[in-house]
Amino acid sequence: MLSHWVRTVLEDATAGTSGLPDQAFRDLDRIAAVVERQQVYVFRRPELEEIAEALSGCEQISHLARQMWQAATATGFQHATVFLIEQGNAPAFHTRVCTSYPRRWLERYAVRSYQFVDPIFARAQASDAPFRFHEAMSDAPQVQAFWADATEHGIGSDGLCMSFTLSRGTRVGVSFASGNGRAAVDRAVHLDGSDLQFLGRLAAETFTYLAALPETPQADQMLSVSELRFLQMLVTSNDPEAALRMTPGFGSNAGLQAGIREKLGVSTILQAVAVASANNWFDRLPYDVGEVSSAFSGLAGWGLVMEDEDAPAPARLMSEAKTAG
Repeated sequence: MLSHWVRTVLEDATAGTSGLPDQAFRDLDRIAAVVERQQVYVFRRPELEEIAEALSGCEQISHLARQMWQAATATGFQHATVFLIEQGNAPAFHTRVCTSYPRRWLERYAVRSYQFVDPIFARAQASDAPFRFHEAMSDAPQVQAFWADATEHGIGSDGLCMSFTLSRGTRVGVSFASGNGRAAVDRAVHLDGSDLQFLGRLAAETFTYLAALPETPQADQMLSVSELRFLQMLVTSNDPEAALRMTPGFGSNAGLQAGIREKLGVSTILQAVAVASANNWFDRLPYDVGEVSSAFSGLAGWGLVMEDEDAPAPARLMSEAKTAG
């Protein structure tokens, strides 16, 4: 769908031209092939090259949004969006969407749960192939109502969307929306589609770097069993709010949370839970008595967590045996 722009320009320039010698056609074709095979991607517009350099050096998610908006407006679109499709095996993301859409539309999108109706998101989930907005439309009343609402809020009637599967199975979508009509989008995609696809991949990679929580591969070794059990309790508790307020038998709640946050480099305890869950650290915890279903009652709950729970399992079993005796 998206040919390299140099190939498009060549085909446009030679279409219907019969007076050009065959050798000239072959030479032009060779020039196009040389540009296509460049190790460093060559953009049609110098301003897009500058945007590509800026994307590679982005240090804040807000900068990414602005650079993508500039790429959109430079190529005839009005808005650009980078959005998480699937987390894969990457750490949790603190930001799932980066966009130039107006706040009013974003709030409406969230309130009405449009993520589950949006045909663009659904199509991006299904395939990495680039597609036009109108190709994702359907006659379903919900979809038609969604699109009418989006157009009314200035989102645009057509656009270009692409998705990328990155390392660790993370999938990120990138879309460019236009309210100028299908013919205008046809022209924009015809000339700048390959440049937008290249910028889209850069944006997707930058997004995963900036939006994902810090990955700390050795953090599970830094956290004690007690700290991991506290995080696991927040995941498995029927009332996480109450669990956050409780005083565990292995230290003060506030002190425990502060220590975990500092070790993992996160700002909230729920971010710590996300990091631990994403990295499957709970799989390495020894079984707790509260996690075992027994034919005999009497052993249940976090109240049985012993002070020496970080000791090796045999030591704990011996301690329990002495108590039972």
